Order: sequence, then structure tokens, then C-alpha cells
Amino acid sequence: MRYSSSITRRKRRGRTEYIAVLNYYDQSGQRRQKRRTSFSSTEAKRIARELEDEYLEGGEVALYSDNLTFEQLADLCLPITKSGW
Repeated sequence: MRYSSSITRRKRRGRTEYIAVLNYYDQSGQRRQKRRTSFSSTEAKRIARELEDEYLEGGEVALYSDNLTFEQLADLCLPITKSGW
């Protein structure tokens, strides 16, 4: 698995935001990014570690599982239940 993570800082509306970014390549070889914003650098570091752990444990599907519809989630779980879990 090829991935990298970084934390960037930017000023927005007079406040400083920290953005945790995970860059990775999906199954088709295209580069993808997952970003999460926080207001402190320590929280951004924690979020970056969480994104890395989530990617290493579950792959690409785990990163975007929070955006899945119920139908998409059921399609992912159906092969697991049919194999005798």
C-alpha cells in the first residue's frame, strides 16, 4: 500500500486551521486524498494517525465508509455473511 500523510496550516477568517491529509493510491492506480480539518496542531496529528490506521486496517473502503449509503454497505457485507462468517 502506497500512502503518505501530512499536516498543512492555513489562515481562514482570521483563525488558523490545520488540515490532516492522507494521500494514497486506489485500486485502479489513481491518486486520492482524504482531508480532515482541526483547529489545533495536536488534534491534527491525532487525526492524521487515525486516518493512517483506518487505511492500513481496512483499506480504501474503510476511509469512505462514513459516506456510504445503506445499500452500498449491504452490498459490501453480503459476501461476508454468505461465506459463513
